[in-house]
Amino acid sequence: MLDNQCLADGLIAIGEHLPVVGVIHHPIRRDLEMQLASEPSWKKRVLARRWYGFLPMQERVARALKHVVTVSSASARDIAECMGVDAERISVVPLGVDQALFAPRVAEAPAQRQRIVTTSSSDVPLKGLRHLLAAFEALMPDWPELELVVVGKPREGPTRTLARRLEDEGRLRFVSGLSTPDLADLYASATVCVTPSLYEGFGLPAIEAMACGTPVVVTDGGALPEVVGDAGLIVRAGCGDALREAIDGLLRDSEQRAAFAAAGLARVRERYGWDRVGEAYEALLREAIAERC
Repeated sequence: MLDNQCLADGLIAIGEHLPVVGVIHHPIRRDLEMQLASEPSWKKRVLARRWYGFLPMQERVARALKHVVTVSSASARDIAECMGVDAERISVVPLGVDQALFAPRVAEAPAQRQRIVTTSSSDVPLKGLRHLLAAFEALMPDWPELELVVVGKPREGPTRTLARRLEDEGRLRFVSGLSTPDLADLYASATVCVTPSLYEGFGLPAIEAMACGTPVVVTDGGALPEVVGDAGLIVRAGCGDALREAIDGLLRDSEQRAAFAAAGLARVRERYGWDRVGEAYEALLREAIAERC
């Protein structure tokens, strides 16, 4: 049986009869830690602890599993540390990208206005959106045609006031409900894609953008340096000034953008194809089944 992050108590009983492989993207306790660290209201901190009340169960079940798979070496280290899972029982298999869909587009029309694209599914501290908005606001005077497109729905939160002002000025757009081809088109249309997260267990949007031949700026949060390697610009997490400087440098240097675009595309083709991911999972599942035979 393959379980993806649910880690409910029932898996322990199932494991007495069937081989179980648990897939853990990253320890959710990291999300709670960052939310508590950034929340000044004690009432909201209490609510957050209640919301994450399932964590002790997940950690207990994870420790009982013989086979755990995660998406990066950084996540593997955190799973061992936060969840108490024996490191020898953790295998690393990265995520993959459909490179038939996420691929460079042939330029048939004049370049559009300069565009930054980022993905933020929710306004939570871990995603670092507020730091990117601050960086973008600082860039605006020098780049009057620059726009920021956020893949996700605007939600009430600490960044919403600034986001509304940037929307009112016509410099920021939120887009959601995109089909996969439309998402790939958006990545390919960007001058640069940015992942400003304070922590990521992997960082799939950065890899999708790289597959589209778009240069990326990411932070050093979690697995992002491991996943992107030297094929993108890496800056300190939680630092709007570092994001601003990196983005400004890429906007001014077309040769550097082209070099990172080529390096990112090569890295994705070498490491993140679904065929390689599928082969790795097949080997792990066969091993787990063979142990029960």
